[in-house]
Amino acid sequence: MNSVRIGVDVAGIGRPLSTRAHRRCNSFQKAMCNTCDNRVEIHSTSEVLRDSGRVALKKSIGLCRVADGLSGANFKVHEFFSHLDDACKMGRCLLVGSALVSTQKLLSENARLFPEGTLLICDTQSNGKGRGNNLWTSNEGCLMFSFTCNFRDGRTLPCVQYIASLALVEAVKEYTAHVQGRVGEKEVLPGLKIKWPNDLYYGNQKIGGILCNSAYSDGAFCTTIGIGFNLHNKEPTLCLADVLEQHAAQSMKREVLVATFLGHFTRLNLTFSEAGFKSIRVRKCCVTLTRS
Repeated sequence: MNSVRIGVDVAGIGRPLSTRAHRRCNSFQKAMCNTCDNRVEIHSTSEVLRDSGRVALKKSIGLCRVADGLSGANFKVHEFFSHLDDACKMGRCLLVGSALVSTQKLLSENARLFPEGTLLICDTQSNGKGRGNNLWTSNEGCLMFSFTCNFRDGRTLPCVQYIASLALVEAVKEYTAHVQGRVGEKEVLPGLKIKWPNDLYYGNQKIGGILCNSAYSDGAFCTTIGIGFNLHNKEPTLCLADVLEQHAAQSMKREVLVATFLGHFTRLNLTFSEAGFKSIRVRKCCVTLTRS
């Protein structure tokens, strides 16, 4: 899959902005000034750039230039796009950063600047967000990303975190089965469960969490969905690599897991929008649901 890369550096890289473009990207610049290194890369498939009904990324961001490795992030963009399902519209606009304050804060506060389905991922966070005033400890090796999705009916919003949780469980199980050579088996990671409404546990230890923020605009609720999942980080609790044999653990790549998750989320969300919440409740047989 071909993609276009745009480097964004709010320290002042790029061509002068028009007054209109400057106003549009001003809030994004302010948010980026609070990040650890002030740099992200924007990768977009060509069809996103051609869609005149969406934000034209080159005009909206400004202060940009095409640059290799501008953000310093370790995320392998080509591998992510190569594993992204052709039917999945999520992740077609990809923002990659090395050290950010919070993917959830940055994307939710600037979602209007980007097309629906935009994905922001980073290597480390200094102030990851949890529910309420909780913080998500974001050590290196943790999978941290946020993406946007629009919903017309506000009554559906409480179900979004459940859809995301279920999609994450299914993606982790599918990918784990693949790297272990156990595709088709039912008892893959039997200890992985959802603790209602938005936490993932393995056994009695928390291994992941989901956070949703919504804002109403132009007849729809723009929802930013944040995911934190302990993939390779040994602290502060348990990570997926701890419960897998060494070969499988070393084979787990966040690029593939994120792409797999977006595919599951897209399919679950489509089922939910067409047939309602009851249509996906039957899928809970593949996980264990508990309450706090």
